[in-house]
Formats: sequence, structure tokens, C-alpha cells
Amino acid sequence: MNKTERLLATVLELQRRGTARAEDLARHFETSVRTIYRDMTALSESGVPIVATPGQGYMLMDGYFLPPLSFTPDEATLLVLGAEVMAESFDDEYARIARTALAKIETALPSRIRCEVSALKSGVHFIPAFAGAHEELQVTLRQVRRATLSKRRIRFGYATRFESQAPIAYREIDPLRVVNFNGAWYVNGYDHDRKARRNFRLSRMSDTKILTQPTTHRDDAQSGVADEQGVESRAARSHQITLQFDKQIAPWVRESPSFFTTAMVEDDLGLRVTLMARSDNEVLSWVLQWGASVAVIAPLTLKERVRVEAQRVLERY
Repeated sequence: MNKTERLLATVLELQRRGTARAEDLARHFETSVRTIYRDMTALSESGVPIVATPGQGYMLMDGYFLPPLSFTPDEATLLVLGAEVMAESFDDEYARIARTALAKIETALPSRIRCEVSALKSGVHFIPAFAGAHEELQVTLRQVRRATLSKRRIRFGYATRFESQAPIAYREIDPLRVVNFNGAWYVNGYDHDRKARRNFRLSRMSDTKILTQPTTHRDDAQSGVADEQGVESRAARSHQITLQFDKQIAPWVRESPSFFTTAMVEDDLGLRVTLMARSDNEVLSWVLQWGASVAVIAPLTLKERVRVEAQRVLERY
């Protein structure tokens, strides 16, 4: 990135953040703090109203905006594709908003750019996993999203996958993040019953209600401590599992890893995979899908679970 590009990007970053320290900008642009100081001087001398507040950082004077930007065909294509993906991947309310935004973007493009964008996007297609989702899931997603944005607690019934015979338990959480992982929606939040952060899959939630109580916990990422993959810390999972995969199946394991995978190492036998979970139950189904192409190295409890399930399959056939 040359100096001119960095100066423009700095103004955009200040418009986005509101206030930013020189250290934060230096880290963002991968340059030195001294360079940021020089950039701020250059921007001020060019007429950009930069305000410096000791202890807080730099900000733009209220009311200052960059003039409308022109987009290259590639930039416009990314915006259009992004709006289309959101229109197909989120709930009905956000789908309508995304389509409105898409129409505004396309209308604002010059006719030449619009034709190029149409040609470029015709060769790129996204098939979202959310397409065709049942109405109950869309309603749940809409409520969770609203609760997260308004910082209000939610209450819902939750069916645990590994305890399907148990009655549905009701939980109250402070929703902190809505995460789409491998095509499934999750909400990560502070569980008031467990006194810890937990993840809940929206498809297993029912009777979701937004409560009047405000959330009392905040997302660690907002204080500078980001959780891995936007979900609960891996430190909460202390059950280590080690698996050995045959060489022939290794490429497919890499292509479809478990959510709980923490390491994959190639060795003479094939692929050694380490997972961190809370129990054997969380990975049993994933292990079984690989059949005889995987061997459980540890723990012994999972070895026994796999042996028992394999025996049950044999008896059934």
C-alpha cells in the first residue's frame, strides 16, 4: 500500500471507528507509529479536519465525510455478491434490507461498470445452507439477532443433542454473538445457569423470548480479547482426544474437520488429529462416520464407545 492509498484508507478507518489511537492505526496498516504521525500531519495540511485528543487518539471533525467513491468492477462485484449472499442467507427481514441495498448499489453504478459487474457475477454462484430453512428457525434467528443488538437477555428451551431422551431444559443467556459456522447458526452468550459462556445451536432452540432485563456481560472481543472463531474459549474444553487416520482418507478429513479439531499433523501412518471437547459424546458421531479408516488413540473411554457402537451396527445387519 503506497502513501496515497494509506491516507485515503486512514480517513475511511476514522470514519468507521470514530476515534483511533496512533498505535491502533499503525497495527492496522502494519507500519510504524512515527509514520502514522506523519500521515496525520499530511492529512491536516491537505484540509482534512483531524482532531487529536490526548489519551484517546484521532478523530474526524463532526460533519466531515468523504465525497462519494467510485468503484472498480471488481470492487462493485464483491459488494453486489455480498448483498446477494446476505439476501439468501439471513432471515426474511434482513433479506429485504439486503435486496434494497443491492438495488441502491446497482443503481449508483455507471452503466459501463454495471454491465461488467453483471458479466463477472454470472460466473460466481453461492448456494447458502440457510436457503429453505423452516420458518421456526428464521423466527429464532430474528429474535436472537434483535436481542443481541439491543443487549437484552433471552430465554428459550434447548434440546441437547446427546441427551435426546431428557426433557427440554430452559436457559437464560446474555446473547453476545451470532455465529454462522459450517452453514449452521449459533448464538454465543453468557449462560446464567452455568455461570459461563456457552454456544447454542439455533435449530435446537424453541419458545425463544426476549426478556426485559438488559445483558450484564459483554463480548470479550469488544475489550480487545477475541475468542477463537467467535465462539466460547477453547480453554473451557479440557477433554483431549487423539485420532489416527489412514493416508487414503487424510485429504477428506482435512476437507471436513470436526468443530473441535485443534491440530492436524501428517506422519508415516497418515494423519494424527487432536480434538478438544467437553466429552466423548461431542465427537462420537464425527469419529464413526470415518468407519475403519480411523483409530482412536486416546482416551480409552472413546475407544470403548466406538467399539460398542460398531457392535450395535453389526448386530443390526
